[in-house]
Amino acid sequence: MTKSELAEHLSRLHKLPKSQARLLLDAVFDCLLQALSRDERIEIRGFGISKPDTIVPARGAIHVQARTCR
Repeated sequence: MTKSELAEHLSRLHKLPKSQARLLLDAVFDCLLQALSRDERIEIRGFGISKPDTIVPARGAIHVQARTCR
């Protein structure tokens, strides 16, 4: 499911204009991204857990910060 499909589903389910549903999704995703940028763990019951992970660089490698969903 894409972000657009999710917004359309929210729009139909809650009888919102699509523009408001998109704004709502943007606000939720912004909050999640801000939490991840602060190295916080995100847990949504029944959906999953996400937390930032750091890839340990090999000798001489460039350090890369990665985010994964678990």
